[in-house]
Amino acid sequence: MRDDLHRTPALPRYWRVAVRHAERVADRDQLTYDLSRAAVQDMDAHIRPDLIALVATAAGGCHGQLFPETLVTALSECERFTCTPQEQRYVEVTRAVCLQRPGDPNIAEIARQALFSEIVKCGIEHVAAIVRNHAGPGQAREIRACLADHGAGCTVELGRQKPPKKLKGNAILDVEIGMS
Repeated sequence: MRDDLHRTPALPRYWRVAVRHAERVADRDQLTYDLSRAAVQDMDAHIRPDLIALVATAAGGCHGQLFPETLVTALSECERFTCTPQEQRYVEVTRAVCLQRPGDPNIAEIARQALFSEIVKCGIEHVAAIVRNHAGPGQAREIRACLADHGAGCTVELGRQKPPKKLKGNAILDVEIGMS
């Protein structure tokens, strides 16, 4: 039996940045942005834009407004075009949203937001597993709690923004410090 079957996969670069910022208290204000950006990068890497458009077309058609069963059938047809587990999950989440909110005109967008939230939660658990392997369960618990606190504020829009510019040289000296 192969030993590498039970290894936790390595963290992608954007998730490593989030871990680095979670470890330093001074950088934790960037953590929500880092988590959002990492989840958006995962979505972009594993879900093709043409499948998103296909699902949006299937979910936005007039057939779903009165009969949610026909919308579920149309989404089942989209399922044939999935190539990755994340694409499969996107179609499943869209199907669940259409059954929960049959008359909602934004089914595809609600499903995309729900999938994004799942990716953030799974990413946090993946980070905790990696940290547990390297630093032990105590450190993993701290990182998971820190990331979970900031994970609630994550949005797709925040993940698509450009990173904030870092202050350099004299600009750092011009920053006002509030004393309370």
